[in-house]
Amino acid sequence: PISDEELVGKILRSLPKRFDIKVTAIEEAHDLSSLNLDELIGSLQTYEIGLNRRNEKKDKNLAFASKSGADEQIESEGEESLAESMAMLGRQFNKLMKKVDQRPKS
Repeated sequence: PISDEELVGKILRSLPKRFDIKVTAIEEAHDLSSLNLDELIGSLQTYEIGLNRRNEKKDKNLAFASKSGADEQIESEGEESLAESMAMLGRQFNKLMKKVDQRPKS
């Protein structure tokens, strides 16, 4: 019969690429010789459920992310306005610093 340690090793090696991060975490966090097969399977199932949920959210976000040309133009104008405001703030700050430097020192 194959020991749990051998089964754990075989399962970890046979997982698809999307589990690489989880496999590394398991190998670093657990002593594989004492890792129970049921614990491993439970951990992998939990990770897979999380992956599926993130993928579903990503798909929903992609549906909302598509913008019309008008939306992009408004956003671009907003960015330009922000850049102009930042430039004006910088100029005002420089003027203030010059005035502070010109004040007589006591």
